[in-house]
Amino acid sequence: MTCDPRSVGFRRGVALTLSYLVFSYPAMADQIVLPAGTVVYVETQERVSSKKGDTFEGDLIEAIVWRDVRANRNVVIEAGTPVVVKVSKLKRAKMAGVKGQIELRAFSATSKDGTLVPLIGGYDKSGRGRMGLSITLGVLFIVPILIKGKQAVLEPGTVFDAQIQANTELQIASTPRRVIHIGGGPNLTVEVLYDEIPEEGNVKVLPLRLELCGEKGDIASIVAVNEKEIEAIPVHLAQTKREGNCLSALGNVDLKQIGEHFTRGINRFNVKFGDQVTEVILEIEL
Repeated sequence: MTCDPRSVGFRRGVALTLSYLVFSYPAMADQIVLPAGTVVYVETQERVSSKKGDTFEGDLIEAIVWRDVRANRNVVIEAGTPVVVKVSKLKRAKMAGVKGQIELRAFSATSKDGTLVPLIGGYDKSGRGRMGLSITLGVLFIVPILIKGKQAVLEPGTVFDAQIQANTELQIASTPRRVIHIGGGPNLTVEVLYDEIPEEGNVKVLPLRLELCGEKGDIASIVAVNEKEIEAIPVHLAQTKREGNCLSALGNVDLKQIGEHFTRGINRFNVKFGDQVTEVILEIEL
């Protein structure tokens, strides 16, 4: 092949070389420590029932990671990854109002580099250590695991949380990327104020803290629960304060109204404030 810079072959060779240089960055393996206690949200993929002949204690249940697990801004366990989940306790419903009971335990998931990551926790009303909250809200919404005189049933799509059992070293392949931060755009953050929820007594409202930046807003509402649109439930705002481009406020949601849309496990809901919408995970198991 001629090396004349004007030749088609020469230009094609240069183009291929440049293409290789631009798109063939070698992947680098970064050593990442996945800290103990990191939350892994688990979603069941099959129906579990305490009815005789349906499910048995010790059965393995099909389940997956519900959302990506990240460490040092890297995805280390991908959503959709299978999770080893076992029925750790099962009691059949009996006569005289004896209730059915189901408990699930998560054992392990596999990271992107193939490491088996041990898990602890499961569907047992633990709610990330918020036992009192879990029990209180379960009674309030009449959706506890124990169903009076009936069999306990967990439908596919039940979400619960487990945790990484111990610090785990991973080798995650990554490629260098440029990150461009663009500020000034609309942004909405919503936080559940767990410490303000009493662990005993009649809980009537769910307290929230909202912050809206980049636009005006005076009305907030819950517009979806567990990815299903609902008739808007108002968020009653108080103590609003504006600092620069951001508006912050405290808000309360009627638990009876939103609770009608909750299911067993961990629930999530969408808050709309101004024209912005964000999803909130309620880290309490029902």
